[in-house]
Amino acid sequence: MGDASSHDRPTNTAPTLLPPEAQVLLSLLAGKQSARIADELGVDETWVKEHIKAILRKLRPTKPKLNKCGRVSCNVDKSFSPATPPRSPRQRF
Repeated sequence: MGDASSHDRPTNTAPTLLPPEAQVLLSLLAGKQSARIADELGVDETWVKEHIKAILRKLRPTKPKLNKCGRVSCNVDKSFSPATPPRSPRQRF
């Protein structure tokens, strides 16, 4: 038949977040609200909310993709480096 479109993604891969989306997601996971994230990044709050919508579209598909362990998985763009590294599982709070 025809060649696969460059837009097509294999069905067995998890969504990849773009660096700005990953940055917004990390801020949300840190408990920050969209207005504060926008202020810290020097952007309009609408920009942050648009990235939140994109994150939700990518991470909440209609049919979740499961990894080998039977868990829903997602990838973050490997080129993104957060300002503070994530805690290791052994680190105490």
